[in-house]
Amino acid sequence: MGDRGTKTGSHLRDWGILGILWLLAAGIDQVWLAIDHGIPSWDPADHLIGALNYWWTLQPQHWSQHWLTGHVWTALWTLSSKYPPLLYASTAPFLALFGKGADQAISVNLLYTAILLSSVYGLGRVLFRPEVGLWAAGICLLFPQFYSLRTGYYMDYPLTTLVVASILTLTLWWRSHLSEKREELRESQIQWVFALSFGFTFGLALLAKQTAVFFLAIPLLWMGFRAALKGIRQQSWSRFGQLCSALLIALLMILPWSQSNWLFQISAVFNSNIRSARIEGDPGWDTLAGWLYYWQQLPQAISYPLLVVPIVGLILGLISSIRDHDVGSSSPTQSTVAPSSLPAPTLSTPLHSFLFLSLFLVSIYAIWSAIANKDSRYIMPWLPLWSIVLAYGLLSFPKKWHRVKWITVGVSVGVMVINLFPIGGGLGRAIAHHLAPGAYHQPYLGQVWPHDEIIEEIIATQPYQIANVGVLPSTPEINQHNLTLAGNRHNFQVYARRMGKDRDYLERDIRSLSWFISVSAPNLDHHDEKSRKRQREMLKLIRQSGEFKRHRVWELPDGSKLRLFRRQTLPVEVEPLDNAIANVLYDSEQLNAILALLAPPGGSPRGGPNPIHPSGSPSPVNIQPMRVHLDEITVPQRTPPGYPVPITYQWSGSWSMLHDGLVFLTWHRLQPNETPPTTSNDLDHISNTSNNGAATDLSEASSGDPAIAHPIYPPNRHWFHDHRIGLGTLYPQIIQANQAIAAPNTIDPLKPFTVTEHTAMLPPADLKPGRYVLTATYINSKTGETYPIEGPPALIQVRPKAAPQEAPELDWISQLRQAALGLPQGIDALEQVFDNLGRVNLYDPVQAYTQDGEAILQQRLQHDPTALGDAYGLTLAQALQRDVYGAIAALEQAVELDDQNPYAYAKLAFVNLYAGRPWTAQNSLDKAMKIDPTVPEIQILDAIAAVMRGNLWQAWQRYQALSR
Repeated sequence: MGDRGTKTGSHLRDWGILGILWLLAAGIDQVWLAIDHGIPSWDPADHLIGALNYWWTLQPQHWSQHWLTGHVWTALWTLSSKYPPLLYASTAPFLALFGKGADQAISVNLLYTAILLSSVYGLGRVLFRPEVGLWAAGICLLFPQFYSLRTGYYMDYPLTTLVVASILTLTLWWRSHLSEKREELRESQIQWVFALSFGFTFGLALLAKQTAVFFLAIPLLWMGFRAALKGIRQQSWSRFGQLCSALLIALLMILPWSQSNWLFQISAVFNSNIRSARIEGDPGWDTLAGWLYYWQQLPQAISYPLLVVPIVGLILGLISSIRDHDVGSSSPTQSTVAPSSLPAPTLSTPLHSFLFLSLFLVSIYAIWSAIANKDSRYIMPWLPLWSIVLAYGLLSFPKKWHRVKWITVGVSVGVMVINLFPIGGGLGRAIAHHLAPGAYHQPYLGQVWPHDEIIEEIIATQPYQIANVGVLPSTPEINQHNLTLAGNRHNFQVYARRMGKDRDYLERDIRSLSWFISVSAPNLDHHDEKSRKRQREMLKLIRQSGEFKRHRVWELPDGSKLRLFRRQTLPVEVEPLDNAIANVLYDSEQLNAILALLAPPGGSPRGGPNPIHPSGSPSPVNIQPMRVHLDEITVPQRTPPGYPVPITYQWSGSWSMLHDGLVFLTWHRLQPNETPPTTSNDLDHISNTSNNGAATDLSEASSGDPAIAHPIYPPNRHWFHDHRIGLGTLYPQIIQANQAIAAPNTIDPLKPFTVTEHTAMLPPADLKPGRYVLTATYINSKTGETYPIEGPPALIQVRPKAAPQEAPELDWISQLRQAALGLPQGIDALEQVFDNLGRVNLYDPVQAYTQDGEAILQQRLQHDPTALGDAYGLTLAQALQRDVYGAIAALEQAVELDDQNPYAYAKLAFVNLYAGRPWTAQNSLDKAMKIDPTVPEIQILDAIAAVMRGNLWQAWQRYQALSR
């Protein structure tokens, strides 16, 4: 009974100490954040954007609308393609409770600090004893690498805590079979508990960052080999089954995300590893510098006092052990603390525990030294293992030197405080620099940076639209990530993208964006000379174009000036409808208030029932939204085919009808003697003349699709200019590409507005000359409501010798359709397709054009299933949204129409391979090979399909054919 009470008291005391350590760390971190006025730089801002996206996606109001349909589950995996979502998702409750600021998001590190302290304590306790675990937990808090990153928003700190938790549970599982009290511990059940716990924690570590696998790979292989060897020798496979079950749990946890993003991970391996290493000049794996890199970084991560003094203690302890001729039983001064609920130490000596730790430390060092891209943050999860080694070293000093550990900790605390806060003076900072080089991490106490003011200025100019800002410099303080972060905090209304990186696209960038930011004398140390030159060239083009004006200038805290440029005529202009009667009719509060005033009190004058409502009070009026109307259209009188044509549309209607409206615009050729229609949608006129002038029944011409009640015109006698009203800029939009969840709606859906679009359309180059008129149809993308759009007549003459007109950039859907023309061609054309759309993805920050294009092209294909270009366009729209099976269906339709094109079959095969369907892909490849067996890309796909089907001989044959 006394032993049990001692165990309980020890357990409570240890956890009480850990709680005090956590409170101290939390207090220091929160004080630092409270006095810091800094702005997140590139990586933290990028991660904070992800956290805001998950915070909004996980809002309760989206549950009933999207959870049951599976949209939220899809969003959870696709909101973050580069990194797994655990950090972002775990931050969402902190943002919901404390606000949307960076400091509130960083507070999630309090949770991970608690995991770190408990895991390090548990690992030190299991490998050695409780005192080692407590000291190791405390030492962790004093590592410069940790206290610098705890006040930032990085993935590496959560990853570190969860990797240590995984190592703890793995250690508990591995050592459980070595216990001398197997019967008391109920060996099998305990081992299964530890194995499943490891699977869960390892799965969480992988969901924090996929590089978690590098920290446990070799130990897992070693343990798996030992467990398999035991199974072979003793016919006991329980240990091997436990380990496999744990790994299966971890795999199942990461699988939904990795399945949705595996192709992005392949490109990320190159971009974040090989390419970044080349740019940053990191030493390679085949150099001595590459293998010494992390060893040389260790003093900066740990500090000299916490590294040197414990190593001295380890040496003294080793000497003492040799002197006593009892290395196996040598240990630090014996603790009087009894073990708690964790299993008692089960290895015979501390030497075995050190060997166990060295398995992790050496393997981690070897793997990360061989990886090309190097940064001290990447290897952070090995530091807690060092804290256990160093804690053991501090406790290894002789009794007469017991103050050494307290002096070491005291000095480290002083160094930490001087590094974190503006105290200590010049002498103190100099001492701290020598004891902990590179650990100076002061809060910024200067003037607040104007990011929020910039965003508010843009929103004030375009209150009813989302905006995309081109950022010319990319410095730690002014960059595309922290400006997008500020825009996301303002209800996801402003985004920023870096421009000027590629000289080939400078002029196109200027034509495609309406806002630009430049900074005078910016800190461009992070850019090479070519990049600086391109930015200066682009700024010169902006100033000389005559299309932009300097909107506002800010004085920045570093003495430079930030200039915000705005296009003088915005591509989309939105204004509330200036009509007093309409404003009353479509304002439910005003209208019902007026009706209440008009209602006679107590009923009708003759004593009968109230004409408005039988009860004597007016009945609230259910106002229907105002339909969309085409008020004006401006187009040149004549144009040559194959050149962009400037055009201006002005639409009016209730906000919900405008925001959700897709307009299907068909410019079709009139017969030589045909009278132009009197409106933009003279259906009586259309139904009386078909392609060749003969009478046509409109219902038959629409191919059974009531949505688009237009005849099917010959390819060279019409063109389309379908798009969403507002060109995809009307607020709110989806918060990020390929999502279903939109930003919060802050605009009255009934309020009437006018939307003016200044855009361009592209008549085909083979268009037959003549007079062309417009037919317009409206489809509501949410309700499906469809009706012809009334508007003024519009006519344009297509003449080969007409002079081309200066025009803005084509709208994004027109560019999508143009890009799709290259889809049925070879690999060179395909690269050009995705290069062009890669720029469009920058210009449309949420890539809403892909969803709008999908909806429009689906309608067009229902109307005319033989439209090959639309089938390829739909394929492209769905591929850009990562809708694999939708792309397969669209490609199958395209292949039916283009059945003699080997590249069409090859692309269908590729998408099937991407979806993990090699046998289906092989059917397409067989047809492609039959048409043209000499195409190298088809042979490569055939070899890949053979490998995926397990036919290595066929793959080898294809490889040999390609090698000839």
